[in-house]
Amino acid sequence: MPFRKTTAALLLIICLHLVKTQQCFGFVPQQQDFPALLQQLAVLSPDPCITVAGKIEPATTSKTMALLFDRAADAVIERLNETGSAQPRDRAAEALKKLEQLSAETNAAWPKESRFHFQILDLHRQLLP
Repeated sequence: MPFRKTTAALLLIICLHLVKTQQCFGFVPQQQDFPALLQQLAVLSPDPCITVAGKIEPATTSKTMALLFDRAADAVIERLNETGSAQPRDRAAEALKKLEQLSAETNAAWPKESRFHFQILDLHRQLLP
């Protein structure tokens, strides 16, 4: 069952990050991959309270960010479904490290804390009384 634990932990992290980063960017790209979404976000302010070039950014940022994290989840799921000798946790971490590196390159002008990051948590089953 390590696959289920890893998947649950990754989904939890992605959901928590989505709640934390409610912003607005003014466009909602359709069917774009992770790098394309990062490039579109790179021209905007990493701070949702600051506009770029005096433009007020509409409240569609959360949709754009949701698409970005959907693509991240897709990349992790794709890597988990690949066959190989590596453990599922290692395969998921590998996929997320690639996405983190893409964000570091594409969003280099942003502060480090505003770029895509991940953390894999080891969650154990708990019995409730």
